[in-house]
Amino acid sequence: MKGRDWVFAFAVCALLSLLYFGAFSWLLNAWLSDRYYSHGFLIPPIAIFLIWRALKSKPAQGRMPIAGIALLCTGALMYVLGYAAQYQFAMALSIVPVLSGLALMLSEKGRHLLFPIHLLLTAIPLPWTANFGIFLQKPSVYGSFWIVKLFKPDTLLQYPSIIVNGSSFNVELACSGLSGAIALFTIAIIIAYFMRAPLWKKTAICALSVPFAVAANILRIALTVGVGVWFSPQVAEGFFHYASDLVLFIVALLLLVASSKVMKCLNFERIIP
Repeated sequence: MKGRDWVFAFAVCALLSLLYFGAFSWLLNAWLSDRYYSHGFLIPPIAIFLIWRALKSKPAQGRMPIAGIALLCTGALMYVLGYAAQYQFAMALSIVPVLSGLALMLSEKGRHLLFPIHLLLTAIPLPWTANFGIFLQKPSVYGSFWIVKLFKPDTLLQYPSIIVNGSSFNVELACSGLSGAIALFTIAIIIAYFMRAPLWKKTAICALSVPFAVAANILRIALTVGVGVWFSPQVAEGFFHYASDLVLFIVALLLLVASSKVMKCLNFERIIP
């Protein structure tokens, strides 16, 4: 890049930072307070790395100014409407078409920048996220109940609580497995990006991440209830509860890798070009 190109790039970044200061502050607060999107801190660095990788390794494809202008105008309209309504979600969401439009207009490798830019969508909290949690809570409760019932036939279910030996284990909305499903889905998208495989296999890997996360969560709840029965509820709700989150997330990730192996799509591009 020439000196004037760096100046122009710096000016664009400064303008975007100024315009999106409120949206970025909202995102930061969401990543700190919303357990479903605590992974959000990792997405921008990953996206920046993928942008660097695309700029370094991919051949020039030519600019697409018309498509870029259309996306830029769409993003600008979303931003204006979000700002007028003080709807931070719309303002944050608009950064994706804005950056995509700028990439297609200004860079010869703009098409290759679209994936890392759209990866930012996985870090923007959806307003209706809790509804998905309610949807996943049912299979988590019923699945874990039937597992526990295999070993303790007198187990009762008073939704969303599992009752064993008079002790009640409440499966709250926060334990629906949604946070693990969102994080695993994000990882699956990144894995699929590097796979040398047909689109249908990449799509299948991303789709499988959700049921794998739910299955791991069902097992986690059943084990937590088991620990509470055979040891004590304090042990189950303490260290084991939080330690099992990480362990079973790794199990779900291994299931994803195993599925990739079964579909014979564990052939990856070089991460560092």
